Amino acid sequence: AQMGEWRAAAEAFEKAARREPDDAELGLALAQAWERAGERRRAAEIYARFPDNPAALERLGVVEMESGSLDAAIRHLESARSRGATPAVLYALATAYLRNRQLEQAAAVAEALAAAEPANAEVRLFYGRILRDQKKYPEAARQFEAATRLRPDSGEAWNELTAALMLSRQYEAALEALERARQINGETPAYDYFRATMLDAMNQPKAALASYRKFLAASHGAHPDEEFKARQRVRILEKVAGR
Repeated sequence: AQMGEWRAAAEAFEKAARREPDDAELGLALAQAWERAGERRRAAEIYARFPDNPAALERLGVVEMESGSLDAAIRHLESARSRGATPAVLYALATAYLRNRQLEQAAAVAEALAAAEPANAEVRLFYGRILRDQKKYPEAARQFEAATRLRPDSGEAWNELTAALMLSRQYEAALEALERARQINGETPAYDYFRATMLDAMNQPKAALASYRKFLAASHGAHPDEEFKARQRVRILEKVAGR
């Protein structure tokens, strides 16, 4: 029913737009109505009539991206950015670069987005994940840490921070972050496994052994790869611990 309502609205806007074809505000309203009615191609054709309008270029880029035309999306979004780098444009552009597997360009745009929206936890997570995908783990950890400061009750942010700190081998800080994640998310087999691997890396065999055993007791085949690794480490650590 909702799409039908938007289609009716689009048809009404269409009549008005014929009378005033150069009215950008009316044209954008028409295109948005067609977009919400599920007619992306018709919407794109209307957005394209306003090549100097940043809002039209932004929506055109998003429509092209959602349609899978990533090169066209990037072109339109870069054009929108040159006319006014709003957070919405930067987010859409970084996403388009990501989907086009252009990580370096995505990171540069996401950095600009984080500079424009430093108090936005979702932006910090978004930029941090791009840095993580680039294997820039300490830099990613800084973004995730900022996200935890902005949203200290976010289990997602603490999980991301834990992983980035682990990957950058900052194990003590990672254990602290893991504990905060446990307080928010609850204790899971994954908690015990990651705790075990970090204690293992820190050469604390007895504590690592206890966590590996706890993980194996709770996992029950849910994490077969990790269970295999844990059993291997348990055998080795039992010898080290003299058991």
